[in-house]
Amino acid sequence: MAHNDSCINTGCGRAFPQPVDFCPWCGTAQRPLNAVPAPPVVMPTVFPVLPVTPAPPAPPVPPAPVIAAPVVQPPPAPKPIPAPAPSVPPAPPVPPVRANPPPRPAVPTRKPIRLRWWLIGLGLLWLAWMLTKPTAARIERRMASAVALAKECKPKEAQDELIALRKTRATPEQLRQVQSALNTAAAACTRAEQRRAAWTTANNAIERLLNAGSFEQARTRLATFTKCWGEDARTREVKARIDAGRRDHPLADPSR
Repeated sequence: MAHNDSCINTGCGRAFPQPVDFCPWCGTAQRPLNAVPAPPVVMPTVFPVLPVTPAPPAPPVPPAPVIAAPVVQPPPAPKPIPAPAPSVPPAPPVPPVRANPPPRPAVPTRKPIRLRWWLIGLGLLWLAWMLTKPTAARIERRMASAVALAKECKPKEAQDELIALRKTRATPEQLRQVQSALNTAAAACTRAEQRRAAWTTANNAIERLLNAGSFEQARTRLATFTKCWGEDARTREVKARIDAGRRDHPLADPSR
């Protein structure tokens, strides 16, 4: 039978190194389609006639083998008992392997402080400084408060303000000014108190004279008071009453 040197499949067409029945690449059979193998010719079996041969003579019986007596071997010598090995101390236990701790989480980076927080902090510091550190304006206000209390005839409160001023950074000149103003106001308050007492006495006497119709004596008593203590709204009011009484009662006026 003829064999092909290359694959009969047009899509493959590869060459063979040796004749094959099927393409090792595409598996296509390499025999032509119209080639039909011829049936094998069956020949009749002919048995040859063999000549009859005589039976061979019986082989001689071999003599029985002689069994040798077994050799008795002496028993093996006893092995010496080995000396006991020295006791080896047990090995120390292997320390347990500690697992590595888990890695710590990364510390988040801090955000930068914004400018507005810096400004707020500076503002708070300035406010605290203004409240704790006495400034010249605060000292001036306390000086004015002490003088005002002294003029209102409140010597105890004014003296407390002066003591508080001494604990501040007020200058000695400022303290002297406040002390001088307090002394002047105290003198004025003392004079005003004396004037009130004198007016109470003079007013009572004038009222008695007016009730008695002694307008001229009342006028003289009022003039004595105003000469010593000066006039005010109350003295002018009493003087107007005396003048009106003199006009209404001319006979009571000896000067007419």
